[in-house]
Amino acid sequence: MNSPHARHVVAAALCLAAQTWAIAAFAQVTDAERAVARQLFREGDDLQRAGKIAEALDRFQRAEQAYAAPTNMLRIAECQAALGRLVESAESYRTVLRSPVPEDAPAPFRAALEQAKGELAQVEPRIPKLRVVPEPARISATAFRIDGQAVSAALLGERIPLDPGPHRVQVSAPGYASGDATEVLRERDDKTLHISLVASSGTPPAAVEAPLPVLPVLPPSATSTGDAAPPAHEVPAPPVYESPVPAGSRPPLNRSVLIGAHLGVTFPTGTVPTDRSNGTSTDIGNASLGGLAVGLDVGVRVARRWYVGGTLEHAELGQAHGAAAVLPTYGSESSNTSLLELVAGFIANPDKPSFFGEVGVGVRWYTLVVSPGAQSAAGARDRHQGDLGPEFTLGGGIWIPAGRNLRLLPELTAGFGTFQTFGGSEGQAGHVFISIGLAGFFNADF
Repeated sequence: MNSPHARHVVAAALCLAAQTWAIAAFAQVTDAERAVARQLFREGDDLQRAGKIAEALDRFQRAEQAYAAPTNMLRIAECQAALGRLVESAESYRTVLRSPVPEDAPAPFRAALEQAKGELAQVEPRIPKLRVVPEPARISATAFRIDGQAVSAALLGERIPLDPGPHRVQVSAPGYASGDATEVLRERDDKTLHISLVASSGTPPAAVEAPLPVLPVLPPSATSTGDAAPPAHEVPAPPVYESPVPAGSRPPLNRSVLIGAHLGVTFPTGTVPTDRSNGTSTDIGNASLGGLAVGLDVGVRVARRWYVGGTLEHAELGQAHGAAAVLPTYGSESSNTSLLELVAGFIANPDKPSFFGEVGVGVRWYTLVVSPGAQSAAGARDRHQGDLGPEFTLGGGIWIPAGRNLRLLPELTAGFGTFQTFGGSEGQAGHVFISIGLAGFFNADF
């Protein structure tokens, strides 16, 4: 059921059920309108996943005009939030919640309502509020504008929800020179702006300039429950039809923190130093075989497709041909290796199974312990030898999103480097460590 074919079958069945229900309930919608809306939605979905939010918003709005559905409006709200148009986004979410979806509506419609509730609860606290207070307080019959648009003077002194960014506020009254100020709002701000009006000389004007049509402003008391009645200027929502693509996917984000671990097998090849006193080396296959490797991975995904992070890995290598192949008169040996490196990677498509490639630079430690055998001299002790050297890594794998916060990465890597023996030896030994493993990451978007 988790195969791509099975998922496609389920998605096709949902779409077919939605189409059948919508056709029966809303026969007045033509096949041409449905086809155009379906194509616009798919284009918007691709653009949204590619991070082209403004273009995606245009497609979803046109799809909604051709063929209204809560799933279309949900995507519109997501795009508006991503563009910083938080006030519009919140109202779009409330439109979804006010949609008259019957109990027998397709599952994507009901899913859109549940998703809208959760996302509205995240957007609402981000909307900044601005309270405009004219001085002196006795002024009445005041004209009030925000960003050139007339706002009802009854909202002076009230907390007005606005989008983040700079806002120009103008206040005027008969007999006073107009007050003008600009306030910069950030997400979650709650500010008060005082505007002083200075009495003008001469006879006050007979009437205040007629205000422009009142800018719709969301009441601060509006909640995410969808119970509040729509504003008087609002046109009733049209009947809800089927959306061409099921709801449920969130807009792609360009950044995330990734914390994970990996498990695999490491195979050593090349040569390794064996004796500090004379700078000799041997084939690493005489000392070590492949062994189990475990590691920790920490990094960030930036600019959507790029990964930068660090890896710490340790492997207990298998015993090879015996210590005699490394040092005569010794009976047994064991070895292990550790790697600390910085990694830069590229993800072809972070939202779908796709290619992952990486390069890394770091330092590898190799430790060899040789124990005395029966032919060893009396009092012989274990010999410990540690070697380190720089390493350059190349790797490739498949990036697999396995849920909202889980990413899997089966990967093959090869590390190329040399060992420099501790203790002053001038000899160097080249090596290649090949690793096959599976990494799992906890993904947190931000």
